[in-house]
Amino acid sequence: MLSRLRSQIPLWRRALRRRRRTLAALALAVLLASIAPSLLPPSTHGITVATARDDLPIGTVLAPEDLTMVRVAARLVPVGAVQEPADLVGRTVTVPVPAGTAVLEPMLEDPAASAVPEGSALVAVPAPEALTAHLRPGTAVALQLSDPITGQSREVEGVVLQAPAAAADSPLPGNAAGGGAPMIVQVSRADVGEVAHSLTAGGVTVTVIG
Repeated sequence: MLSRLRSQIPLWRRALRRRRRTLAALALAVLLASIAPSLLPPSTHGITVATARDDLPIGTVLAPEDLTMVRVAARLVPVGAVQEPADLVGRTVTVPVPAGTAVLEPMLEDPAASAVPEGSALVAVPAPEALTAHLRPGTAVALQLSDPITGQSREVEGVVLQAPAAAADSPLPGNAAGGGAPMIVQVSRADVGEVAHSLTAGGVTVTVIG
C-alpha cells in the first residue's frame, strides 16, 4: 500500500504544478473580494436614514414601530434627514408624513424652539398639477418670482413642509393654470415679503431642484 502511494506522488506533483496558476488566480480573486469594499469611496456605500413605516398624520408622537431604516445613495439624502431612530422617538410630527418618506428635522416639533424656525417663514404656495407627484415634505424648490409691473424677477429657494393634496378644494391664484393645490413652503424671512407680493400679483413659478 505504501509503495503504491509513493508511486502516485509524482503524478500529484505534476497535477499541482499544472494547476498552480489557476489556484493562484483563485486566491487573488478571494483576496480582492475581501478588501474591495474598503477601497470604495464612502459615497458608494450609501447612508441609512429613518423613514416613515406608515402614513403619519399631524400630531403623531413617534415610536420605534413608526420608523424604518432605509439605505440610500449619499447624493440622494435630503437635507435634515435623521440617521438614528433614537433621535426621533418621542418627537411630534407637525406635518403629514407619507409612508416611505424620510423623516426630516423641519417636520418635527422642537419644544425648545418656536413653531416657525428663527429667521424663516411659512407661506402657502400654489403647486402646479404637473409637479404634484414630485412634491413631498423635504423637497427643495425654487420659487421664480416675477413682477408684471416692473418686469423684474428673481429666484427664492425653499423647502416643502406640507405637500399639496391631489386636488385642491380652494385653489390659490398664482400659476399659469389659474390656480393650484396649496402647499406649505418654508422660506427665508427676508424673502417672504417678495413671495407674498408675487403671489398676489400672480407671478410665482415653482421648480423642483436637487
